Amino acid sequence: MFLSEDRYLATTIPTRDKHKFNTFRNHCWYLLQAQTEYHIEHPLLELTYLTPNPIIFSGFLWKYHTSVTHEGILEYYQVISRLDTVPAVPQLIKGYTVFYRWTENTYSITFA
Repeated sequence: MFLSEDRYLATTIPTRDKHKFNTFRNHCWYLLQAQTEYHIEHPLLELTYLTPNPIIFSGFLWKYHTSVTHEGILEYYQVISRLDTVPAVPQLIKGYTVFYRWTENTYSITFA
C-alpha cells in the first residue's frame, strides 16, 4: 500500500491504482486533521534495520521525507549512492519529488 509513514526502498517510484491512491490520500488527510502541516522523515540510518551496510542498496530510491499540507502531499525520493572513500560510505543524492494535489486525481513528478 505504501502509506506515508512507510519506509520505501525500490528501484522505481511507487505506483498506485485508483483504490490505493484514494486510500493513501485519505490516510494523509487523516494525518493532517487540525494541523496545518504534517512531516515524516526517514533518514538513511533507518536502513540499518534491514542491513548492517546500506551501501548494498546503491542505485535504489529511498523516500526520505513526506510533507502533508493543505495544498497536498509532497514526497521526496533520493537515490542511494556510494561515496568512494575507504571504507565506502552510502550517501543520498537528489532524485525525484512527487506531488499530489487534494483537488486532483493525479500527481506530478519533478526530477532533481
